[in-house]
Amino acid sequence: MKPFLSKAIFFALILSAIFMFLGRFANGKTDAFYLRFTTPKQKNLILGTSKAAQGIQPAILQNYFEEPFSNYAFNLNHSPWGEVYYKSIQKKHSKQNNGVHILAIDGWSLSNWQIGELSGANREDEGPLSGFHFVDQHPNYYYLLQYTTFLDILNPPRHNINLHEDGWLEIYDIPLDSVSVTQRTTKKVSTYSGMANTATLSTSRSLFLLKTINYLKQYGEVFLVRLPVSEQLYSIEQESFPEFESMIQSSIQASDGYLDLSKMNSELNYSDGNHLTPSLVYLSHKKSPIGF
Repeated sequence: MKPFLSKAIFFALILSAIFMFLGRFANGKTDAFYLRFTTPKQKNLILGTSKAAQGIQPAILQNYFEEPFSNYAFNLNHSPWGEVYYKSIQKKHSKQNNGVHILAIDGWSLSNWQIGELSGANREDEGPLSGFHFVDQHPNYYYLLQYTTFLDILNPPRHNINLHEDGWLEIYDIPLDSVSVTQRTTKKVSTYSGMANTATLSTSRSLFLLKTINYLKQYGEVFLVRLPVSEQLYSIEQESFPEFESMIQSSIQASDGYLDLSKMNSELNYSDGNHLTPSLVYLSHKKSPIGF
């Protein structure tokens, strides 16, 4: 028995050493989340789902606010407004004063639609933000061991993503001709139409949005933004959540401003009807071109 245990421990140590070595090569192509867990705690945060992850570029905001931003937005399954995201934001925030925080909101990020969560569970409970304490380690071996493999590091499964160190998720090398965009948009419309069959706005999510705003207000300003989408997806959202505007009123009042960019839906370009093509999203503050 002893020789077996000795060999098992030896091979475990070898595998761990190899993984730790490979971990030094993990980067913005490893997956769409990893680098956000490797940067230090942050003063200025961009928060929301994948629309914010792809659509709000920290480097552009820095030109207007004159301080670095970090995009800590993930996607609709992992970072809807709720307790899981709230706790992760607390871990990532540096607790420095005079910060600026930009929160992207929409009906989907404040709603439930999966069967399990309609009966009390939350879709984000099993994701990487749930109970994960190590959000500022570099390299982050805790994340790599739990959510990646050797192959993910050596040969990333998605070759058209690049997660920048500031958290902006760049999607590239996808065809943006009208036929390709229409095909992806049709698929996205079908997906959201299916979700709309059971989707309901969540009072709990709304309360955690307000709680997040009040928490961040201790350390600076908080701005809300509703990012644009294609007219087709906007229509589905409006029909699914007619009470959205009334539900967010308390959050708007608690914030330092709300910018509804849905008025620009038809003026902008999307890769799939839901995500902006690599572009610039400007928000109001001092020198910026759009005012609240």
